[in-house]
Amino acid sequence: MSTPENEVDFVSTGMLIIDEIEFDGGKKTRDVIGGAGSFALVGARIWSSTAESKRLRMIADKGFDFPESVKDELDNLETGIVYRETPERKTTYGYNRVHNSGLRLFEYLTPKKPIRAHDLLETGSFDSKSIHVITSPNSFIGMSEEIAKYGSLTDRPKVIWEPTPESCCPEAWPVCQKAMKYCDIFSPNEVDAANLLGIDIRVAKEKAEEFVYALQEMEIGRSGQGWVVLRCGSAGCFIAPSTSRTAPHQDTVVAQREAIHIPCVPMAPGSVLDTTGAGNTFCGALILEYHRTKNIVLSSVKATVAASFSIQQHGLPKLTKTENGIDLWNGESAFQRLKHYYEYLQNHEVEAVRQITKHGF
Repeated sequence: MSTPENEVDFVSTGMLIIDEIEFDGGKKTRDVIGGAGSFALVGARIWSSTAESKRLRMIADKGFDFPESVKDELDNLETGIVYRETPERKTTYGYNRVHNSGLRLFEYLTPKKPIRAHDLLETGSFDSKSIHVITSPNSFIGMSEEIAKYGSLTDRPKVIWEPTPESCCPEAWPVCQKAMKYCDIFSPNEVDAANLLGIDIRVAKEKAEEFVYALQEMEIGRSGQGWVVLRCGSAGCFIAPSTSRTAPHQDTVVAQREAIHIPCVPMAPGSVLDTTGAGNTFCGALILEYHRTKNIVLSSVKATVAASFSIQQHGLPKLTKTENGIDLWNGESAFQRLKHYYEYLQNHEVEAVRQITKHGF
């Protein structure tokens, strides 16, 4: 087990990918930080003080061509990121082709190096208090069982699982149901949910609430005490408990068959540049806040705000500080944006305010 000085509050098993982005017209941007791990780490960092941030981790494998500018940007987050020197290989790079229509195509330029259970063990991250995992159902089951061999039996981590898009298909539904039992929060996006359930993705957003009700029928988490949080991009998210939650539980009580809708943060015209990584940011913030508060609704509200910072630029939001040491993300305090968001909800989303107030905001 970790000693107090090296405790880990959060770790992501997502990768660091360094992106090259090409736009219509031929303009290119290089050395942009990407990857699910990077964005999830930022999500956790947004709601953490500098003192807390050193207990947040991801594993970054540095190839022989790792740019110093990328390390400088990651170090500026002041987290406990674990760098591993892998001089025998190239760093994981990705190519993104972005069209004016919004279509985005991605491919790896160099071989990827996924994070596995043994990587968490080798870096002392296996007993983190919260874990963000993005992988296929079979890999998630294997990782969960491996970590369980070494972790605490009484103080298990809170785990959020994002299924990878390529693993979301009707054929994977049986193993996906089995995998859900290993996570506290199952969080696909609406397109992945549609693909799992065999429904046309063109109607994914309008059927999102139906997806939530279908997914909550599954046994999510240990003893069925988990949650489904369906991410729907500009439509916000839907939260629902696994309907097998029958016994009194310490977490926030949400009635069975009740889906709570949390709208997205309204953004000024022209301020949304790139939505890549927003879902990962959401998940990183969500699982850390859920570990801290045990309140799924309030954690989802803060995750929604965190995600809004990741859509304002290509790559990660920029962290600066005031003279008093207050964190600013893209020039704004997360707490200030949360305040403005709640004011917006009070004026425009009465039902959402009723729900989140009911659950302790």
